[in-house]
Amino acid sequence: FESGHVPGFFRLFDIEQELSALLDGRKVDLRTPEDLSRYFRDRVVALAEVQYVRG
Repeated sequence: FESGHVPGFFRLFDIEQELSALLDGRKVDLRTPEDLSRYFRDRVVALAEVQYVRG
């Protein structure tokens, strides 16, 4: 995604399906920070790491 871009619900669903197919049907859950519980959101966001950067 472009820096600062948050994908919409339908795009997240598409990505989940694609990842699930790549992982032999394993369930994949993708969430935006707003989807996370306020009780642990800040910690999750602080620990998040970029996994891929388009070159």
